[in-house]
Amino acid sequence: SEMMVIGGASSSGKSLLMMNMAINAYLGTNDPINGVTGREDGKNVLYISLEMSKEQLEQRVDANIAHIPHRGLTRGKLNQEEVIKWKQSLKFQKNYDKVFYILDMPRNSTMAEIEAKFEIITGIFKPEAVFVDYLQLMSPSLGATGTDWMDVGRVAEELHEFCRKKDLPVIT
Repeated sequence: SEMMVIGGASSSGKSLLMMNMAINAYLGTNDPINGVTGREDGKNVLYISLEMSKEQLEQRVDANIAHIPHRGLTRGKLNQEEVIKWKQSLKFQKNYDKVFYILDMPRNSTMAEIEAKFEIITGIFKPEAVFVDYLQLMSPSLGATGTDWMDVGRVAEELHEFCRKKDLPVIT
């Protein structure tokens, strides 16, 4: 029930760092290329994005898990070895008993809207870690104050209360 906030300058790699953290939580010590090495240490991950589309994130996650270049995957320019790794990765994800679920939310979504979606998702699987990309694109549930830093503070409070209520680690 802890919340971690990743901060940094614009375009400094915060989203990439958080995505790598989410993938590592999902995989645990399992390696989709070399085989499962410890299934029970992976986690069910809910990755909420207010910045990138579900399709963009799925491609990034697939490329990362397969250890292939993201641009090669998106442009359809993989060599034979990379195609094999990608197919192994997709097969692993299909058969893996953990879930990496990407929830694409529009900018200015509120914590109340995310919590409503979360309740629906728990009917599909039980998230063990939640990643939110990113906090500053959300709006407070009770309405914006018109002051950016106060709104971000309110959203952070709401997100922290969510992680306490649900007893989940939340990284944003």
